[in-house]
Amino acid sequence: MFLPQGSEFIVLLLVLALIILPIILCVKRAEKLSRNKIVWGILGFLFGFIAVLILYVLTEPKQEK
Repeated sequence: MFLPQGSEFIVLLLVLALIILPIILCVKRAEKLSRNKIVWGILGFLFGFIAVLILYVLTEPKQEK
């Protein structure tokens, strides 16, 4: 059974964090902007921080009175 040891384990954790962090950020921002969370979560997985930047550039939809 393979168990990462030493610096390999730290690298594995960093890679996982770099994959999971954009997904979480995209889902939270998409929720705030009233956009589809699932689609943006997938885009966050596929494109990483590029999708996060796109979501933060998008403005919030204007509320009609």
